[in-house]
Amino acid sequence: MKLVFNKSYKMLIIINMLCVLIPIVVYGLWIYAYNSGESQPERVQIFKSYLPLWLRGRFSVNYIGLLFCTIALVLSSLATKNTNRLNLAINTAMIILSIVFFCIFLLSLI
Repeated sequence: MKLVFNKSYKMLIIINMLCVLIPIVVYGLWIYAYNSGESQPERVQIFKSYLPLWLRGRFSVNYIGLLFCTIALVLSSLATKNTNRLNLAINTAMIILSIVFFCIFLLSLI
């Protein structure tokens, strides 16, 4: 039973890392587009050119980022029940990253 228990926590950590990776990639893409353009409309066009059509709405990327940050936060809080110190450190880092990117995406909605 302990092997299945640890395996489920490992899967939670992997899914959690993937959920945190998506907002990080989106934010990194925005930084790249910001450095590539001369004016703000040009930067927005560069950023939107990398996205699929269904994500080119005004706040679509922000909502997706908020959704994945929330999922990562919930999964991290579930996976912190494991007493392994390494898993606890990883989940704590994922919680911090999730909160930081949640705040970034939330503030960009204003």
